Amino acid sequence: MSCLCEVQNCNFDTFKQSSMCVLHMQKKNLNSKELNCVAEDFDNKLVSYVIDYLDKREEKTVQSLNDNDLRSYLLENTEVHSFTQIRINDRLRHAITFDHISFPKIDSFTGFNFVEILNKIKKIHFNYCFFECNYFKLEESQTFYQDCTFLNWWNVGKADILANENSVLFQDCEFQEDVSISKQSPLEFSLFNNCKFLKTLELSNQLINSSPFNNTDKVNLKCSKLKIENCRFSAKFLFNNTKFDEVIIKDSIFEEKFEFKENFVDKFEIINSNFKKLFDAYKTKFINFRSFKSIYDDFVGFEKCQFGISEKNSEEKVGSVSSFTYTTFMSFTNFRNTKFNSGLDFKNTNLKEPPNFLNTELDTKFTNRETFRVIKDSFDKIGNHIEANRFFVGEMQKYREELKLKKGWSQEKVIFHLNYLVSDFGSSYVRPIMWILLTLYVFDLLVIGYEKNLLYKVVPIYNQEIAAVTGFLNSIASYALPFKKFLLPGMELISLVFYIIIISLVWQAVNALKRHTKR
Repeated sequence: MSCLCEVQNCNFDTFKQSSMCVLHMQKKNLNSKELNCVAEDFDNKLVSYVIDYLDKREEKTVQSLNDNDLRSYLLENTEVHSFTQIRINDRLRHAITFDHISFPKIDSFTGFNFVEILNKIKKIHFNYCFFECNYFKLEESQTFYQDCTFLNWWNVGKADILANENSVLFQDCEFQEDVSISKQSPLEFSLFNNCKFLKTLELSNQLINSSPFNNTDKVNLKCSKLKIENCRFSAKFLFNNTKFDEVIIKDSIFEEKFEFKENFVDKFEIINSNFKKLFDAYKTKFINFRSFKSIYDDFVGFEKCQFGISEKNSEEKVGSVSSFTYTTFMSFTNFRNTKFNSGLDFKNTNLKEPPNFLNTELDTKFTNRETFRVIKDSFDKIGNHIEANRFFVGEMQKYREELKLKKGWSQEKVIFHLNYLVSDFGSSYVRPIMWILLTLYVFDLLVIGYEKNLLYKVVPIYNQEIAAVTGFLNSIASYALPFKKFLLPGMELISLVFYIIIISLVWQAVNALKRHTKR
């Protein structure tokens, strides 16, 4: 006794041991022999599905094909001239929705003929269907894929879309393997709305006249890898609110706005590409970012972006330094309120206008000195000296690290080291004040020791020699006329040295205070 397919509204019998009919049953695990058994029954049931669908949804006119003629036309590959085109068009004038059907992989030895059947249907809506095949050559049909699942790699060939709310070819579909779009006529319509890509989505060697993505705002999506190579976009590129494992843009030109907002990307690379209009990556998080030999002609916005990882256990951050190598910015660039958790490399970047780094947080460990200088100069050029001073300190710290790598000692090394110890290159006014207090304390101890003749008590046998040397040095120090009235009798040399030290520390404190207001 036969049983009906368990899929709702399906009146076909189950296929062998399956709980579903031959149209709805999954075919992914069938071998070649089993697929051959399925093929003929699948094609017959598909034609019956079409006829039943049309019978339920439309009234036949006098000039319409009857069911037998329609079956003959669809299934037996009857030539079009056997029936008048008017009769065919009249019977197939409405779109046909294929619901929850599983389309098997097409091989030459399996005997499936359903692609030829579908090609004779002018308007097709695939709804919650499963595709184990890799490509549908339906160039004469208008098609629309909604909530479908593609189990194997899929090649988006030449197609015409069936009218739908979002004017896309694929809506809310899931692609479990690679998807490729390449080497076809210019793309004149949007392809995807709210689709998920579990492997690679590749656009290559393509002229694109309409945005490939027409996603709904604020819908979170998933795309494992997006690769764009040798493409030219003459329409806006919009891809937002998506989690990517990897994005690679290579040898491509974007003539209109590039919008890439509120995404999360593990690895993002732009190589030898041009962006003619606005580039907007607002609030996007990049773990690894690299822009190489690329040109941005218009405004570039990285506001509130995060680059790199924020963990503090740290050697891994070296590999994720955000770099703009041989990158040219022809207009204004905005990095306001942006975090570079793993450092920034602007060493080989060309800037026509000073970028905006206001309220930027920058990891100093993995940022080079030239980058600090570029950011400092950008603030100086617009008169924001307070922010410039913050990056001036970073520049000096990096220069000190460079000096450490040089062998031996030099006057420059000593000065930089002392500058760091005393005030951290002018960034701390507390440190020189603490040094002043410590210096005064030491000087007070020396004065007490002098008054109690402690030096003479420690080494009494050398008292005459000590007296002769100190007397000679004090007499020399007493000739420093500008400081003479400040020198303590009997301690002229020590007073002079400490006076100079204190003056230097006071200058460092004043300079640090000024740098917190204006340099």
